[in-house]
Amino acid sequence: MRNKLMPIFCYSLLALITFTACRKGVLPSAEKSYAAVKGELLNLAGTPQLDFYAEEQFLDTLSPSQLMDGFRMVPADKELRFYIKKHLTQEVLLDTLVTIPRETNQVLRVAYSEDLGLKRFLSGGGEIHADSAELLFYNTLSTLQPDGVEMIAELEKRTLTDWEQVLIIGPVTKQKMVDGTFRIGLDHEQEGTEFVELRIVFRNAATGELIMDQANGIQASFGLSDIDDGGKTIIVTIVENNQRGRLRFGANAARL
Repeated sequence: MRNKLMPIFCYSLLALITFTACRKGVLPSAEKSYAAVKGELLNLAGTPQLDFYAEEQFLDTLSPSQLMDGFRMVPADKELRFYIKKHLTQEVLLDTLVTIPRETNQVLRVAYSEDLGLKRFLSGGGEIHADSAELLFYNTLSTLQPDGVEMIAELEKRTLTDWEQVLIIGPVTKQKMVDGTFRIGLDHEQEGTEFVELRIVFRNAATGELIMDQANGIQASFGLSDIDDGGKTIIVTIVENNQRGRLRFGANAARL
């Protein structure tokens, strides 16, 4: 009789423990939920080795164009501060706040270049879809942007019949990175080509007037490929091109 009662007693005890835990809202798996993270440092001009941290935890030393050797476990479903320190020092160079869902892997890409003035995390905002691109803008204009004048830039996409505005970017400060990242779709109406034609039109931020180059041009043109550039981060450098002794607006796009 005693032996027959033992299984009943054990099941009853287990049920009581489970019920008590549920009433408190505390489940063991919820208390210990984890995600995995890996850092990637882009290989740009003037990029040094950097140390990668999550909260107070050292994760790894990042070298340009190399992924960390394996993922590191971090708490999931809570906002964490990830930051970069100058290698072998306590100097924090940049940081970001990211929440990583439970049981997922995430790669945080870092762009750090003294030469370009580019210092930021690129992928804290979620995955870039294959039919889109994430754009960064670096303004190197000198002569064509008058001193003391801030610009806004209108990004337009070529359609079958005209140009369609897709973004307003600004303020565009002389010889600086534009704050923020911008995502655009790479869908287009032109058959038989993978390229999306884009142009940037510049305006005086204070007056709204168009700003022209020395050949009375108002735009800097560039193109992206819906095959090669989809899902990528692109840096668009706004430049001055000397054509027959006159400075013209130009733009160069490069994948990071």
